[in-house]
Amino acid sequence: IKIQNNSDKEIGPANLSMILPGNSAFLGENSANAGVLSHDMGNMDKGGIYQDSVSLIVFGTRETVQKFEATVSYYPPVLGPKARFEKTGSISVSVRESAIKIDLSTPQKILNNENFTITADYQNVSGTDFPKIKFKMSYPPSFSFKEANPLPSSGNNVWEINNLLKNSENEKINIQGKILGPENSFFEIKASVFAEFSGKEYLVNEKSASLNIAQSPLSLAVSVNGQPNYV
Repeated sequence: IKIQNNSDKEIGPANLSMILPGNSAFLGENSANAGVLSHDMGNMDKGGIYQDSVSLIVFGTRETVQKFEATVSYYPPVLGPKARFEKTGSISVSVRESAIKIDLSTPQKILNNENFTITADYQNVSGTDFPKIKFKMSYPPSFSFKEANPLPSSGNNVWEINNLLKNSENEKINIQGKILGPENSFFEIKASVFAEFSGKEYLVNEKSASLNIAQSPLSLAVSVNGQPNYV
């Protein structure tokens, strides 16, 4: 953030403020500010320059855009404390890739009411450590959970993970279960990752996969005296 006093007089006291959009958080010394930043800049000399940098992290799915605004308020030298002026600058940032990568692996087709395995992979591909994340699976209503490795932290679909370090190795969650439903029907499962910063939970990434119940390999025909329509 760069602010320059282009007047020929001293202005001030000046204040720099910044309110983050919902899917971002401050890092470092400003991490406890819960999305609101306010810096007292004091008086700015004529031609003076104030420059600062703010570390933050942006959450959101791929190709989303976040807009950041910074506002400086000050008393103009002519009017003094009778009126306070504001100047706002903004920049838009595109999320190219989520900080935590997710992959879901399922069989292309599953048999009705037969056990199958879901493999969920996650990896911190960012340059930031995540002290606390939550990995959540969403199953279709007809899904019957059997077991998982590692075991869920809550219920059968939530894993709480501490200290997911930056550029860490790929981690896996294996889930077994079954679905009872009509043949050739489709069901969706979804994996979501949330991160906690400054007591607030943010959605980092989510991924979905489709399950298809295959047609039964067995066929059944009933007949009487060798005739299917015997009367």
